[in-house]
Amino acid sequence: MPKRNVHGTIIAGVVMAMVAGGASDAPALTRSCGTDPVANTANVLCASPSGPCTATAVILSAAIDVTDKGCNFDVGGRALTIQKAFRMTGLGFVAIRNAGPVRITATGALKSRGDFVEPNGVIVSGGFISIISNATIALDSGAAIDVSGDPSGFVELQAGGADASGIGINLVHGSVLKGVGQSSFVDSGDRFSDGGTVVAFASGGGVFESAAIDLHGSNQGAGGELDIAAAGTVTVADPIDATGGGGDGGIVDIEAADALLVAKAIDVSSTRGGGFGGSIDLYAGLDETGVPGGPSGGAFTLDMATGASLKADGSDGPGWSGDGGYVSVSARGRIQFINAGSGAAVHVDGGSSYDSGGGSLYVDSTDSDLFHIGPLDGDVVLNGVIHAVGGRLGGFGGDVELFAGRTLTVNSDIVENGVLFGGIVSAESKGAMLLNGTIDVHGTVATSAPGAADFVAGLAQGGAGGALTIAKNVLGSAGSSNSDRSELFFAACSLTVNAGVKIDGTGGTSPTNVRGGDAIDLIAAGPMNLGVTSKILAPPAGTIVLTHPPGQPPQTTGAILTPTPLDNPLPVTSGVYPNCPVCGDGIRQLGEVCDNGPTADGACCNATCSAFTCVP
Repeated sequence: MPKRNVHGTIIAGVVMAMVAGGASDAPALTRSCGTDPVANTANVLCASPSGPCTATAVILSAAIDVTDKGCNFDVGGRALTIQKAFRMTGLGFVAIRNAGPVRITATGALKSRGDFVEPNGVIVSGGFISIISNATIALDSGAAIDVSGDPSGFVELQAGGADASGIGINLVHGSVLKGVGQSSFVDSGDRFSDGGTVVAFASGGGVFESAAIDLHGSNQGAGGELDIAAAGTVTVADPIDATGGGGDGGIVDIEAADALLVAKAIDVSSTRGGGFGGSIDLYAGLDETGVPGGPSGGAFTLDMATGASLKADGSDGPGWSGDGGYVSVSARGRIQFINAGSGAAVHVDGGSSYDSGGGSLYVDSTDSDLFHIGPLDGDVVLNGVIHAVGGRLGGFGGDVELFAGRTLTVNSDIVENGVLFGGIVSAESKGAMLLNGTIDVHGTVATSAPGAADFVAGLAQGGAGGALTIAKNVLGSAGSSNSDRSELFFAACSLTVNAGVKIDGTGGTSPTNVRGGDAIDLIAAGPMNLGVTSKILAPPAGTIVLTHPPGQPPQTTGAILTPTPLDNPLPVTSGVYPNCPVCGDGIRQLGEVCDNGPTADGACCNATCSAFTCVP
């Protein structure tokens, strides 16, 4: 067998690597910045072997290290291309101003790390990196911005323009934004260091976020913070990690003037140390951040086809557990969670081992007028599990609030049960509502108090347009030895409980023989139909009240109601029913400017009862 020329192979490999990597293998240049930002651009970024720089372009083509102090750069409105690594001490800063289009290529990077030029094992704070462009900012696959340290630093990206696709900040898949908390200081075996902060503001267009954003804190540190605001659309196409430890999860705040699409996971959980979950705040259609004359409103989509979720869990510590965090989704338009499969859309559990509380979810697609459906009101369609439970040693369920500007469709199972007490679910819709997922707010052990549920449909639309349909079980029972009472409340213009569906407000009996059971209220301004074999349960001493207009009794044949319900006929003018306006019924109701019925404003009111066409 012939011998292999090992040395020749190694030499050939080195030559090939040099050809492929170009100047990237050359030692970095060490340079220093002065006080003049224009001179810094010429002497630090452009001076040979970096460059070349022209009247229209600045090119950083050689690796540069600055180890003594920060740098201000004035690019003079020229295009800036960063082809190699620029490294700054973590105690410094990199501030790029007055730039045209900015691009960091696959071999380029801006770094201000806390472990740069420090003695081995020593980590100081991460630095400050800021890019302000009057045009666009783009990071190619392989590009990196890194401010990791103890604590991590701050990254600011501001773009005043947009490309042909309407994108102002384009973070391509494979690029990296990193602000990881990492510490050389150890206290009782724990490292305390927070994740960093990234602010991205596109005032002239949208943001496409497919970079790997890692802002997690170390063991006992807090998660970092990501703030994105755009005058156009925002797309999240890669996971965002702002998890923390004992110092709680981080913060993610995204505002889009137009549509907002989340197609990958956003995680602000605490992962260790008994910290609380962080917060996620997402807003689509926020016209205040848009360009003048741009489209009004915008939709929010959580697309779970490739693993998207919103997560803000608490964690367990040595003897305690942190509560779940907070997730808010708002839009001036439609809100939809789609392509769920069996996965969780929202997960805000408390730490599982001790007495934590479940977190909160807030969803809102309404405008400012509660009793009128306007152009910025949107439907809400929820799929995927919503989970907000507490710890198993005295924990309690979370809180879910849903507000729909048009119709509300809940296909999600909402799980908020608890050991101390169950959680709370409340929902309001201006139009119709469909509960097509199980609502679970029950107490899980014998001593548990019950949770509560409150659903109101038809605030701005009457008749079938304000119907409430309960198609899956609503579970709000207490433990067998707990006599506390809660309420399960359902009100609409018409109300249907589908066949076989259970509304369970069963209570317990206390050691002193006090009997419990929920107050269950079913209220309909029109038809009420309780399906065959449906079960409305509030034993041993709860109440079931059926409220309806006189002369329009509920249909209960074949339904099981325990205890015997109280029949409560009240006129539609009594104030107990939802608004349920019907354009053309001759009654001017809340949300109607006028009514075109003959007994009201007649022909002087338009077809939608939203404006007068003449003086009546």
